Amino acid sequence: MMLDGIVDDPVHVAGHVVIPRGATARLEVVKVQRASNTKGRDRISFKVNDLRFRGRVYPVATNSFEVRGRSEGNRTARKVVGGAGVGAAVGGIIGRGAGAAIGAAAGGTTGAIAAGSGKSRLVVPAETRLQFRFTTSVAFKR
Repeated sequence: MMLDGIVDDPVHVAGHVVIPRGATARLEVVKVQRASNTKGRDRISFKVNDLRFRGRVYPVATNSFEVRGRSEGNRTARKVVGGAGVGAAVGGIIGRGAGAAIGAAAGGTTGAIAAGSGKSRLVVPAETRLQFRFTTSVAFKR
C-alpha cells in the first residue's frame, strides 16, 4: 500500500536547504503485524520510496519506521486481575471463604472474556510525525 506524506521540516546540508518543507514523500507500508486479542501489539512499518519537489521525483532508500499500538497482554492481565478481585469481593460477601474463591474464578474468567472481545486496532492519525533516515546517498538538483 502506498501513501503520500508531507515533509514537515526542511532538510539542511552545509547550510543549504536540500529538501524543502512541503515536499511530498511517497511512503510504502512494508509490514503490518496484528496482535491477537490477548497478547502482543499491532505494528505498522513504513519506508519512503521517493521524494517529489521542484517538479522532480527523487527515488530514495530509507530505514523503516514502526508505529506500535498498545500491548494487549497488559490490557488482558488488568482485566483478568480486576475481574478476579471484584468476583472475590462479591463472593466473599455472599458466601464467605468458599464464595470468595468461586467469585474470584468467575470474575477472572469474565475479565478474560471481556479482554478477548473488545480489542481496538492501531490507527495512525493524519499528521502523525514519522522520522526516517536515508540508507544511501542521494543527489538533489537545485
